[in-house]
Amino acid sequence: MEMEAGTAALYRVVKISANDIEFQLHVDGRPTMVEGRKRVRKSPGALRGVKVRKVPVDPLGNILPAND
Repeated sequence: MEMEAGTAALYRVVKISANDIEFQLHVDGRPTMVEGRKRVRKSPGALRGVKVRKVPVDPLGNILPAND
């Protein structure tokens, strides 16, 4: 996900609801109830503006392009 121009970060989906999708940084393994964790909430329409793309990660941590 590219939040500002040129600043990209890898997020994972935490929760999907009817109106928004909640993301968390991929390195943050804390439970969802812990305060202070960085989370991002976006509506499905707003995801087009932040250049979101799906990427699989293999067991070695290599980021691969998703071809689906």
